[in-house]
Amino acid sequence: MNTLVIHPEDTTTDFLKKIYEGKNFTIAKPEEMLNETVLKELIKKHDRIVMLGHGNGNGLLGGPNLDIDFVINESFVNVLNGKDLICIWCYATEFINGYKVNPKRVFYTGMFISEELEADFWEKYYEDEKEIEESNYTFSREFRKEYIDSDNRSMENLIKNYCKGVNSDIRYFNSERLFDKVLSPV
Repeated sequence: MNTLVIHPEDTTTDFLKKIYEGKNFTIAKPEEMLNETVLKELIKKHDRIVMLGHGNGNGLLGGPNLDIDFVINESFVNVLNGKDLICIWCYATEFINGYKVNPKRVFYTGMFISEELEADFWEKYYEDEKEIEESNYTFSREFRKEYIDSDNRSMENLIKNYCKGVNSDIRYFNSERLFDKVLSPV
């Protein structure tokens, strides 16, 4: 599948690189992500769009001021419609549902704990920072196995393998906020 990856540079989301490293995907360059016209043209040329990083219900954050600059926002809805989307950022669910994005298929996340501050805010127990890092890398590895390297796209296998053998508030919290939907005929 002709795939575009949009993953703004941010060391706190480097674990997500495991999802696409070594694949023959187009990876949007920083200057392309900051130019709305160029990024929309790139999206139009691809069947599957993988968007990764930090965000909220208004879109995927990136750019010079990571807290307020969006690389994907409501102005992208029309070019995202009809595409196979992977949206891994906090509250991507609110973006997809709130702006009524109509992709062919979409995997998307709600709130996803990937840092200690988030775990503390949500009052989720964790042993140490290493536990959260292991959760992040395990999620990326299992997601790639089920959704990138396989045509099966099994949510059941993803969650089973992500949580297997680990009693983790973080992993259970995250696994309850993963969604995969076919919204129009494939």
